[in-house]
Amino acid sequence: MRHVRLVGLCLIAAFVVSALAAATSSAALPEWGKCVKLPAEINGKVKTKGKYADANCTEKLAPATGEYEFLKGTSGLVGGAEFTNTATSAKVSLETSFGISVNCTGQTARGELSGTKEVSQVSVTFTGCEASLGSFPCENTFAEDEGEEGNFHYRKGEIVTFGLKGRLVYISGAGTPDPTVGLQLEPEEKKGWFAFFGCGPGKAHPLPAIKSIVGRKTYGSNGGDKIVSPITPLNAMTTETTQKYEIKKVENPETHELENEPGIQEPSEINGKPAHLESQLFIEGGSGTGNWGNAAQEETAVTRLNSGEELEIKA
Repeated sequence: MRHVRLVGLCLIAAFVVSALAAATSSAALPEWGKCVKLPAEINGKVKTKGKYADANCTEKLAPATGEYEFLKGTSGLVGGAEFTNTATSAKVSLETSFGISVNCTGQTARGELSGTKEVSQVSVTFTGCEASLGSFPCENTFAEDEGEEGNFHYRKGEIVTFGLKGRLVYISGAGTPDPTVGLQLEPEEKKGWFAFFGCGPGKAHPLPAIKSIVGRKTYGSNGGDKIVSPITPLNAMTTETTQKYEIKKVENPETHELENEPGIQEPSEINGKPAHLESQLFIEGGSGTGNWGNAAQEETAVTRLNSGEELEIKA
């Protein structure tokens, strides 16, 4: 009987050790990197044998006798880590739970890869922006001296975010053969805003008819200051990746067609924690404005390294 118990304990111990090993090995993932063909100079030394047999560094060998090695982070990039992200969808939308949305005709973002899974110094510019209420053009407003239109510094219909940072995260399927990975963005400044813009002008004066703050509110615990977009492809060297921001769809009980659920991002949380935006609206002459509500973005965009080099997201 004692022998059986010992065997059982050994099996349990082996299972726990293997589970911990798997968790540890996947803890660093997802991550940026580059699969390079050997021989190649790595960290000042010429390496001739690698851990992988294929050009995407997915077929691992033990011992390391392959022709390829995976270089984590930006160490394998020759032309630098700066990138450009451009919308490929016909429309870029920011929709609020108040039923008011801002629709733009274009979007371009710039930033830099950093570390093994991070992005930094990200700035996003939306162009051709217009509010669904009143069809007012929307743009950044950085000064609010009432009656002095010259104190507004903006380009018509253009909204530029504050500085953003981000990182790769698992949305689902971590440790499985078919995971879903996302790029999570948030303000560089802690509890900062994504954007502050106005749509107008108003009827009585040149101040905006609609003003909006997007990002974490300064009180309470439910303010949204993050947004996640699924990113593809995974585990393949490529010159471009695709990000898709989506608003949650619900079935209309009358038409049975799928419609946007206003202001609800999909996904809206990661690992049980909120990963969505909130916005605050002020409408000239409106009642009950100034409240906070959910906001969701919808667009498809493509990211490329400015150098044109290939990159891989290992997951």
